[in-house]
Amino acid sequence: MSGEDVLEAERRGKASEAPPPVWLLVLVTATGPLALHILVGAVPGLQRSFGGDYGRLQLTLTVFLAGIGVAQLGYGLLSERFGRRPVLLAGLGLYTLASAACAFAPSIEILLVCRTLQAVGGCAGMVMSRAIVRDLFGRSRSASLYGYITMAMALAPAVSPTIGSYFDLWLSWRWSFVFLSLFGVAATFGAALLLPETRRATSELDLSGWFRAYGRLAIRPAFLAYSLNTAFTMAAWYTFIAGMPFILVEVEGLPQSTYGLLVMLVLAAYATGNFLSGRFSGRFGSDRMIFAGGIVSLVGACLFTAVAESGAGGPLLWFLVMSVNVLGNGITQPNGIASALSIDPPRAGAGAGFLGLLQMAVAGLATVFVLQFGTPSVLRLAVSILLLILASQLAFAVALWTGRGTADLSHGE
Repeated sequence: MSGEDVLEAERRGKASEAPPPVWLLVLVTATGPLALHILVGAVPGLQRSFGGDYGRLQLTLTVFLAGIGVAQLGYGLLSERFGRRPVLLAGLGLYTLASAACAFAPSIEILLVCRTLQAVGGCAGMVMSRAIVRDLFGRSRSASLYGYITMAMALAPAVSPTIGSYFDLWLSWRWSFVFLSLFGVAATFGAALLLPETRRATSELDLSGWFRAYGRLAIRPAFLAYSLNTAFTMAAWYTFIAGMPFILVEVEGLPQSTYGLLVMLVLAAYATGNFLSGRFSGRFGSDRMIFAGGIVSLVGACLFTAVAESGAGGPLLWFLVMSVNVLGNGITQPNGIASALSIDPPRAGAGAGFLGLLQMAVAGLATVFVLQFGTPSVLRLAVSILLLILASQLAFAVALWTGRGTADLSHGE
């Protein structure tokens, strides 16, 4: 029996045991994304406390993306050595403490340091939830569960600006971090009580072996292509939710609550896409679902750009056409993740970390472009999203062109 056959047999044995509840995987996944954009809606409070222009204050977003991206590589390594469970608990503990420290930060510099630590802790849930699912299930079932996980990664940063704005309005921006700290406590206790170990720990920390694992993944065109497909679609969404609150409040003069209401349209579209992914991925295969979702996303991005260029409509129309784009993203994300991690199943931990790094790196560069280089505008936002969706389609074409598409991955079902 080959090494991969042994791994598959071990995975099936674990899956036959009681797996962690889906709501727990969603909860631990949401910790990092929830904290990501929570200060976007609390910029007025930050300005009252620390002064500075919008671009400087938005460094609280940039350093978070940098921290959460780089740390993912380390979590993959540590989880192979110590197991998924202790590494996840340690990361959630760091997230909880760093969130509490953010609440008492006396300066913007201290806040940035604490935000970085918060990001390092928060990305544990994002990496470990993906690795745990891949430990337990094959590709088709993984794609379905990844739909719930990616829903958490989309919903949490979308609603967090509204949460932050209301805390800033009623109490103070510092209460956003009190809320995040309490959320971290709930996630930590839930994981401690209900999360089984899904990966046997190794006897030593094999750094050279881990670098070889990353090197092997880095030269697998299909892994990189599927990962970049998910990274570009995620960046399109993060670009929208990073720039749109500013446009609505500062440019259009609308209350922050308007964003909170309109974003529900987009979230409903994303949830619908995730539902369709879970419902039909097993029947049609991941590649067909990625293709179909990509076409829907591209249509939505083109409509958004056309509306922005014409100057017609307003916020409601912007969110409606963006909902078309996000519906497609909700279909492609879970299938792209499942496909990427199925390229090399024995290295699911390394793959989850590497994929997460690519996603956050691309999302970080995209949001920096929107937020740091001039005042965000609807047209610049729309064009950025269109370019990112085109890049995601190109990445998927490369995945198919390498010959590692459906035929190769069908062995991982």
